[in-house]
Amino acid sequence: MGKKEKSLYAVFGEEEAAYGTIGGELKQEKKKKRIMNLTQHPASKEQIKEGAYDIEDNKERKKLKALLTFEELPTGKEIEERANQIAELALRNARCFQCGGKGLVPMGAGVECSNCGMDQEVYVMIGGAPFLMRHLEFALECRGIKPLYAFSRRESREETLPDGSVKKIQIFRHLGFIKPKTPRLA
Repeated sequence: MGKKEKSLYAVFGEEEAAYGTIGGELKQEKKKKRIMNLTQHPASKEQIKEGAYDIEDNKERKKLKALLTFEELPTGKEIEERANQIAELALRNARCFQCGGKGLVPMGAGVECSNCGMDQEVYVMIGGAPFLMRHLEFALECRGIKPLYAFSRRESREETLPDGSVKKIQIFRHLGFIKPKTPRLA
C-alpha cells in the first residue's frame, strides 16, 4: 500500500509527453514531437494534430504496406528481414528538422541528418501484425529511432437503415501515443 504504480510504458499526449518509469514519478516534457507513420493506414486528423505525418513518396508507402502485410505464415527469418527493411525505410524517409532534407544516418544511440549533420530525435508510429512488432521495435531502436504505438478508444454506434436492418459503425478516437519499454523483472 502507498507504493507508486509501476508503469511499463511512456505515454505521449498532445503537445506534452509524460515519461513513465518503474516505481518513479512521471516527468513531463513540453515539446511537440514529429512522428512518422509506419502503419498501413493514413494518420488520422487527431494523430496529425499531435505531430504524426505520412510518408510522402507513393512508392515508399506501397513498399511499407507490402512489408507489413503477410499473406502466408512467415518464418522467423522473414519477420526479422521485414523489420529491418521497414527500419531502413524509416531512415530514408525521415525529414531533418534543421534543413528539411530526407535521409538520416544512425549515430550511436541516435541519428543525424545525412545532409547537414544535425542530430535528430526520430519517432515513428508502428502497428500491425503483433508477431512483427517486437522485431520492428528492436530494429528501429538499433538505428536510433524511437517507436510509438497509437492509443485509441473504440466507440460503437448502431444505425437503423431504411429497410430495417442495422448497420454497426466502429469509430476509433485517437487519445495519444504509447512508447514501449522493456519490462524489468520483479
